[in-house]
Amino acid sequence: MGVTVNVNQLSEKSDDTKYLNRLFSAYMDTTDNGVALIDFNGKFLLTNESFIRLFGYTKAELSETNLSEFQPHLNKKLNIYITLLEQGEKIQDLTLELSNKNKQVLYTTI
Repeated sequence: MGVTVNVNQLSEKSDDTKYLNRLFSAYMDTTDNGVALIDFNGKFLLTNESFIRLFGYTKAELSETNLSEFQPHLNKKLNIYITLLEQGEKIQDLTLELSNKNKQVLYTTI
């Protein structure tokens, strides 16, 4: 499950922003769900330890790769979804078939 919040109206130094940052950090550090934040160019911005364990890559390996290299079989599908997101569309109930470093298939739901 993914949740996003538009915090553009908050100052980076506001108490609300500090609270949201602490809350997000606590979630990333404690969840058993593998979480990766990826920008529209496919660059890995942040991954949690659960994601690292599930997929078998190090953070260094992921920082040097792009999503299109990480899961090349999804390039066409991911380009469609990125275009929809850039247009402000919501993507719900998306299940993707991903492979870890050992080629084991993992299913993820967004």
